[in-house]
Amino acid sequence: MDFLDKSDEEIIKIANPIWDDLVRASNNKDYSGFTKHFSAQMLYGANEVEIGKQWASNKLLTSLSEKKEAFTTAAFEWVLSRPPSKEEMSLSLKFLQAQEAQLAKGGTPFAGANAAKVPAAKDLTQRARENLVQVLFNHNDFVTIR
Repeated sequence: MDFLDKSDEEIIKIANPIWDDLVRASNNKDYSGFTKHFSAQMLYGANEVEIGKQWASNKLLTSLSEKKEAFTTAAFEWVLSRPPSKEEMSLSLKFLQAQEAQLAKGGTPFAGANAAKVPAAKDLTQRARENLVQVLFNHNDFVTIR
C-alpha cells in the first residue's frame, strides 16, 4: 500500500481504528495490544525492552482521556509545557463548551483563497479541541518583545 497515493480521507479511514486500539492499549498498559499494528520490520528492528520501558513509564501514553479537563491539561502541557492555572482551566472549559454549541449551529464554511490541507474534524468535540489548541499556539507565552 502506498500512502502517498491515498487521499487524506482514505488515510484517516485506515488510521482511526489503529489509533483507537492504540489509545485503548495505552490506557490499559497492554504492551502487546500497543504493538499489534506495528509492522514485522518495525518490531524486528525495535528494541522491545527499551520501547516497553519508555512506554510503560510515559504518562501521556498511559493517561489518554476523553474528559475535557484531562484534554485541556494535556493540551497546555504539550503546547506551553505547563499545566493550566485554575482560571485558564475554567476559561478553556467554557471555550470548549461554547465552541461545540457554536459549531452545532452550523454555518457557511469560509471560502478563502487557500483550502486547508487538513480539513477540520467533523466531530464537534474534536473540532472544538482543535480550536483550543490553535488558541494555545497564539498564547502570549509565545510573544517576544524586542
